[in-house]
Amino acid sequence: MAKVVEKVPKSLLGNSEFKNDLNSCVWSELIEPTEFEDKGKTVMETYELEGAEWFVSMFESRKFWVPAYFRDFPNSSLIKTTSVSESQKFFFKRYTQSRANLVVFLMNFNNAVDAQRNHSTKLDYMDSNTTAKMKTEWSLEKHASTIFTDDAFKEIQEQILEAYNHCSLVSISNDSSPEVYKAVHAVQCQDVATHVYVDEKKKAQAILLGEMLGLYQAVSVDIDQIHELTSIVREARQQIFADGVVTSTAQKKKLMEEFYGAEAPQEVDVQPPEVVNMKGCGSRLPSRVEKALKLKSRPLRQCKKCQEWGHHDSRNCNKFKEKEKRRSRRNSEV
Repeated sequence: MAKVVEKVPKSLLGNSEFKNDLNSCVWSELIEPTEFEDKGKTVMETYELEGAEWFVSMFESRKFWVPAYFRDFPNSSLIKTTSVSESQKFFFKRYTQSRANLVVFLMNFNNAVDAQRNHSTKLDYMDSNTTAKMKTEWSLEKHASTIFTDDAFKEIQEQILEAYNHCSLVSISNDSSPEVYKAVHAVQCQDVATHVYVDEKKKAQAILLGEMLGLYQAVSVDIDQIHELTSIVREARQQIFADGVVTSTAQKKKLMEEFYGAEAPQEVDVQPPEVVNMKGCGSRLPSRVEKALKLKSRPLRQCKKCQEWGHHDSRNCNKFKEKEKRRSRRNSEV
């Protein structure tokens, strides 16, 4: 397909319909071999390629290169040495130059290796610190999330989900290790006549282990949550193995919330109390006699406006004179 541009007639180089028809015919994952033969002939007839020698030879050898003929073969492990070489060239091409000397080449090579290792370390960190979202209640899925990388687990999770929705568990063999689980696709349990032996103790252990493992993964990135979980586990151990009944902190909190009918807030803002003057506190108002005695004890000073000696100055001289007149008038009336 990479040679189509070289072999196709120049009149079809800019034809987008030809490109779409050819790609949908060759690369479709849903097409069957018989459908490819019909569509391939239609493409050659529509765009007048029956006389093109290269297209005719490629169509005759279609069973050796068209993906439709390899749908039933597992090709995941097949990769050519040329593909490996091309992949390496593509990777190092981003870090090298064609005219670089040996020293520059080695420096660029080291940078490329460092970048690749950093990327791998980043993926490892993401796998170890990211908790995958479970889609079933099976402990098998939780265990798979701990041993596979993120991309590999997503592929396996789809198969587990398919089995969870469309398969029925008919038997569990406990005779050997590892245990063997038999599931039938698209068949209900009552349709299969078999005797199932299930070890309830092992089943309960597997469920407990899956729950504890999932809980550990959920809190492993936060030191505060780790301490909190450790405290809860210790309290649970005391409650299970102690002679008497030990009420944990969580149970005490629950009892208090049920008693008051409200949940305790996560954070409480405590404000300082307001200062209130109570009766009998503070200083009382002075009397007129006390004011007069205090004024009399003050030293005399000369007013620059009236040039008199007293307890006033030029700023309040007029006010002081008016006040003295009113006082003398009241005394004369008395």
